[in-house]
Amino acid sequence: MGYEVKTVTLKQKTNIEKLGYEISDWMLDNHKFSLEKREWRNQKYFIQLSKSNMMRQLSGLVYTFKIELEQTEKVLTITIDDGDLRNQLVALGLAVFVAWPLLLSAGWGMYAKGDFRQKIFGKIEKMAKS
Repeated sequence: MGYEVKTVTLKQKTNIEKLGYEISDWMLDNHKFSLEKREWRNQKYFIQLSKSNMMRQLSGLVYTFKIELEQTEKVLTITIDDGDLRNQLVALGLAVFVAWPLLLSAGWGMYAKGDFRQKIFGKIEKMAKS
């Protein structure tokens, strides 16, 4: 969980702002995330998206992704931070005292978050190379 960085070697320079719009639109349209921020920060393009509601918070299935895109020459650096574990830990704590199904959903939330992070990396790489 947490923070991961990958680099992609490109054939040519790409417009990372356009790439940022494409990846955030993909997450908004196909995965029903909410856009919180999309902006430039110190020569990097930053995107923050989340998926949350009361039931997701109780079950530990809250997702927050912070994506940074940085390009130097023909190398694209992608940084994805999928937030902290507090949402899953709260659900785990509740599961111990209240209901064991929350334990299962919190565990699933931790697994799914990491799995989706890899899906985002793959999608950005595919978009950047096209």
